[in-house]
Amino acid sequence: MEAPESTERPREVNDRATAIAFVRWCVGQLGLGYHPDTPFADYVDREGRATFPSEEARELDKLQDQAFEKCDPYEIGLAETQKLVPCLGEDMNDLEKTYAIPDELSKFISDGFLQIADASLAEKTVQFHIPALRQTDDQGRITTYSLTWIHPDHNAQFCHYYDKTPGDLPNFYVTEDTTEVGDDVLDIDSLDDLIAWLDERRSRI
Repeated sequence: MEAPESTERPREVNDRATAIAFVRWCVGQLGLGYHPDTPFADYVDREGRATFPSEEARELDKLQDQAFEKCDPYEIGLAETQKLVPCLGEDMNDLEKTYAIPDELSKFISDGFLQIADASLAEKTVQFHIPALRQTDDQGRITTYSLTWIHPDHNAQFCHYYDKTPGDLPNFYVTEDTTEVGDDVLDIDSLDDLIAWLDERRSRI
């Protein structure tokens, strides 16, 4: 398995090279947990303690904003995080087989609309970010979307939500997350509804 390229954190981001170096540093520090839309103050360890002191978190937020101006942190971050996950090899068929992703959904992965953010073989779960839907309102609040997909045969065992018994809801959910507001799970009840929602949102871009 290839490891992400090692790099030191640049003191400033003023061109594409330093922007890429910054994103690589972030992946090196945060692993699969890194996402370009997440404020650095929101990263915590397993005990719930802040990963970065408040002053450093503010500095990192500024560098992240600068990185967006010089490169595509989603693309660079995805390339680096994929090196951490052996099951995401170069063959997309590996991903589809491992998590039983249907063809109608995999097309959104192949064209980059869905980008792999995290994967757990142990929990048969893969998470995708949808960077094309990232938006900022007039108050500076950022809204992002993610899709969590659980292997259908393991939904009852690893589902995060259920109605009456584990596994009685779809084996996926879409989350809308807005800074200073919080996250919300969208009401999407079937695979057909999910594909229709993705198609509709993509058509707006």
